[in-house]
Amino acid sequence: MITDSLKPNLIENNVKYFLGSTLNSCHKFKENYFNNIFNVSLLVGFIGLLAIVLFIKYKGNKSAKEIELTKRKDRDYIIHRLLKLKQENIDDRRMRNNLITNMPFYNETTPMNKFKPPINNLN
Repeated sequence: MITDSLKPNLIENNVKYFLGSTLNSCHKFKENYFNNIFNVSLLVGFIGLLAIVLFIKYKGNKSAKEIELTKRKDRDYIIHRLLKLKQENIDDRRMRNNLITNMPFYNETTPMNKFKPPINNLN
């Protein structure tokens, strides 16, 4: 049975230990660095998202003039719309109720004898 001391080694145990600990410290440094970058980027993203949401949702209190202006615009729009509908309704009624039977108008200027058949005079 060959023991560890009799096996051939390309490098010494001290060098092997030194390189292994150096690689472990480099790995920990890299992991710590990436974790810090990830945490900072998440913090910036969260603060940015929160700021955007708060900016969009913020409405603030309107002044008395702005409230009165909004009410006046709404009232004017409603009145304008009601008047328009009323006028359309009146125009529609006029069209339907011009004549009871909805027959065309008789033109008074048309001579009546034009439509009468000729009368034969036997005298």
